Amino acid sequence: FRIHQQVDSTQGVVVQDRTIFEDVEIFATALHQMKQISDRDWQTYCDFYHSIIATIKPPDLMIYLKCSIRTTRKRIKIRGRKMEQNIPLSYLKRLEQLYENWIKNYKLSKIMVIETDKLDYVCDLIDRLDVMQQIELLLPKSLTRS
Repeated sequence: FRIHQQVDSTQGVVVQDRTIFEDVEIFATALHQMKQISDRDWQTYCDFYHSIIATIKPPDLMIYLKCSIRTTRKRIKIRGRKMEQNIPLSYLKRLEQLYENWIKNYKLSKIMVIETDKLDYVCDLIDRLDVMQQIELLLPKSLTRS
């Protein structure tokens, strides 16, 4: 919530890796479905979430970096975080489905879906510049370099 408040008060373009929306709509939902969050706690969490999102400005553009589970697993391996190395396939499939449902129903702002299976925007400058140009086309003109 504090990060969203800071974003709201910042001028210009702000890129945020994870949003408050994903926390509830994807990750907490998965945990609730897996019975790791009780119904009572889930309801409290959702009530809190809805009161927070009512007070924050939605993003100008929501970017969904989409890739296959195979690519996700390769990237997890490359990233090398020990705690992520044995994530069950069933959990990744659940997250993928939740992301797909969420982005399909997301209505708060423009959406840009970028297929990233064949992109390396982290290490490849050409891919990174291409993604940046695609994003700039959908941002309000007041926020772009053009």
